[in-house]
Amino acid sequence: MNGIDKIFKRELRRIRESKSLMFGCVYGPLLSFLLVIAIFYKGMPEDLPVAIVDQDNSTLSNKINAWVDATSIAESTYKLSNLTEAKVLMEEGKVDAIVYMPRNLERDVLKGVNPELPVFFNNTNIVKGSLLYKGIFTCLSTVKAGLKMKVRTKKSYSQMELMPSVQPIPFDVHVLYNPYTSYLYFVGMAILAIMLIAFTMLTTVFALGTEIRWGTSYKLMKITNGHALPALLGKLLPYTFIFILNALIIDFLIFGLLEAPLNGSLLTIIVSQIFLVLSYQAMAVFLISLTANLRLCLSLGAAYTMMALSFSGLTFPAMGMPLVAKLFSYLFPYTYYLKIFISQSIKNIDLSIALYDLIPMLVFIALGILVSGRIKHIFTEEQYWGKR
Repeated sequence: MNGIDKIFKRELRRIRESKSLMFGCVYGPLLSFLLVIAIFYKGMPEDLPVAIVDQDNSTLSNKINAWVDATSIAESTYKLSNLTEAKVLMEEGKVDAIVYMPRNLERDVLKGVNPELPVFFNNTNIVKGSLLYKGIFTCLSTVKAGLKMKVRTKKSYSQMELMPSVQPIPFDVHVLYNPYTSYLYFVGMAILAIMLIAFTMLTTVFALGTEIRWGTSYKLMKITNGHALPALLGKLLPYTFIFILNALIIDFLIFGLLEAPLNGSLLTIIVSQIFLVLSYQAMAVFLISLTANLRLCLSLGAAYTMMALSFSGLTFPAMGMPLVAKLFSYLFPYTYYLKIFISQSIKNIDLSIALYDLIPMLVFIALGILVSGRIKHIFTEEQYWGKR
């Protein structure tokens, strides 16, 4: 314990004196958290540019223009009379959708004819395309229903007769999870966790790798009389506390400042975050034990943390992945953490299911402990010192 205490205090001094370690522990995480919050602050995109091609120039076409512009997702940025001009704007990336209103639109509607109202979407960005499709489709469907009721009212239809024709099958829709359709509550929280594990992994690799590179690792073993586990414990504990504090800052930003839904247990989320930090520190130890090369470990650590988001099942459902990809997703502690976080923040799933996902994270922590013998060999052998 005396050796652990000495190494702990030594590491605190190194953090204070090293700009790189201070950035990896404090400044970098905080800046990345604020950047993510700034990106996802509104929850979802708003006022995406839309071109209105109005060849009718009627009262109805002007109203449709105003209704599309009134939706939160779309903004009528350009009003044109030529579809070719609108196509050029879309190709240049200046608009994400085109609403085309043909000639005689109002006349056909008043005659009871169903005119076509083409809408073109740029679906290169699937998120923007799908949101615009939903917003504009809902707007135009409402307009259509209102016009149908207006025309039939003139033909002396009663309210009771009109409603079945406007909506033959009424839907009773209940959104169970993420009813706010907010990317902050879903994607934003996931990326904040990615920032946390990236800095945890890379800073841990840097802290251990520089000891080997500068040939000072033997001093750690000397303090603990040749015992690797106490040396690792004293070395990594300061970073553990700092990154757990960073995790608590994330919780404050999400649940306190931005008032994201917390339908489950905050304590369970905090415990899972502690396990997440320990898991990625253990994986950093594992990478050092494999290569004993600072530069290579930093590259591998960066790839390992960034791949976690792709294979977690958040951006692409795990059930739709090929078997190999699905099995590969189990190699990341982040996958299990994300399940716990979503289950407790948004879904309020039973604690027993959430706690079940903590078990695989213990395996990653155990892996870091098991390679301590290899770490002892690397720390004490001169052949590994001075490697970049």
